[in-house]
Amino acid sequence: MGIAVILRFGRAEKVVVRPAGEGTAEAAELEAVLVGLKHVRRPDLGIVIVNDSVRTIEVLTGQAPPGEDEARVQAIVEIASRFEDLRFLQVVKIDDIPENAEVTELSRRAAEEGLVVDDLRAAGEKTVY
Repeated sequence: MGIAVILRFGRAEKVVVRPAGEGTAEAAELEAVLVGLKHVRRPDLGIVIVNDSVRTIEVLTGQAPPGEDEARVQAIVEIASRFEDLRFLQVVKIDDIPENAEVTELSRRAAEEGLVVDDLRAAGEKTVY
């Protein structure tokens, strides 16, 4: 599996992409949330986690059991507890938010090609990796 995260603050974005070993799509979604939260340096900021996985949002909001990913979910809960304002936004269709399609493609490349990215760019900039 591979993960890709785009963190946006004002006019800047940080793109993090990496392989994440073997696992399910759900495990990859949760790992991406964990990696993203670990990169946020200011817990006083309002954080919106945008995700296209209903299951991931249900697990992280306590509406569904974590299943095999209990340790990963617990790690996310511990980090998330630092934030004053943490919300979730579910993307209904992959094309609703352009960045969603981008992270889907980047995570696929991380899994298949071993792509690794740790990059800063202007918000909305489409970078070829």
